[in-house]
Amino acid sequence: MSHTILLIQHTGSKGSRTFMDHDTVANALDAVCQLYEGKLKSQHPGQHSYSYDVNDLFRYVDSLGDISALVFDGRIQAYQPKSKEWVKEKLLAHLRRIAS
Repeated sequence: MSHTILLIQHTGSKGSRTFMDHDTVANALDAVCQLYEGKLKSQHPGQHSYSYDVNDLFRYVDSLGDISALVFDGRIQAYQPKSKEWVKEKLLAHLRRIAS
């Protein structure tokens, strides 16, 4: 279990910056999916179910002003910064695990 802080800037505006605190990397990745699903719900309010593929999710991540993560590394007792590309790589691996 690695405590993970997601740093998200929803738009190009610095005022849209926020963070999300999670007990594990997996929970943080689930939260990214939930953010995207929330966007789908707001775009299609009458729809009750949504389907999307990893490319749709990646387009959403790329549309954000910025996203990165700080993942706690117990060996050094510090947080390691992770990039948007790392988030996307981990999302892909996470979704593959869930699907299998």
